Amino acid sequence: GITQTSANLSWTASTDNVGVTGYDIRVNGTLNGSTAGTTYALSGLTAGTTYAVSVTAKDAAGNFSSASSINVTTLAACSNVTLSLTLDNYPEETSWTIKNSSGATVASGAYNSTQDGITITSTNCLVTGCYTFTINDAYGDGICCAYGNGSYTLRDASGTTLASGGSFGSSMAHNFCVGGAVLSGEQSVSVSEHED
Repeated sequence: GITQTSANLSWTASTDNVGVTGYDIRVNGTLNGSTAGTTYALSGLTAGTTYAVSVTAKDAAGNFSSASSINVTTLAACSNVTLSLTLDNYPEETSWTIKNSSGATVASGAYNSTQDGITITSTNCLVTGCYTFTINDAYGDGICCAYGNGSYTLRDASGTTLASGGSFGSSMAHNFCVGGAVLSGEQSVSVSEHED
């Protein structure tokens, strides 16, 4: 597998008339290490970076095969955000999303068969960037305070509150950034579609 700082490589064994004794692994043209087996773990890599990796077989006579090459891209750096959500007496009405700046949903939750009034915690690792957290109530009366004392708090890894509340209509949206990204102008939007 590939992580932010490592990659596990594996390949099919080479054959040779003299006998393969091992493999050299190069990263961006520089020897990273050697192994007698057909697996190798790269470590100390930088998050969100593409590396040219090659494997060359060698035999007992000192001969080398041509290199087999691939590009390995490590996962981008990410920051944990944790949502603490206390549901009201109608949890089946509650849902939420976190969308990236392109509008793609990167995390979400809905609570159709969840016990009333419980607190749910969800932690998600988000790559550097700006996002919109939106909490929804299908009935249009928020999660506080007519039918229970629901609330939500979204925090970053250092405990800084990114969004919080409970009283809203059909939905409440909060914009936030992680990993040093900056919003051009922070805003919160409340939309109510509840009819009397």
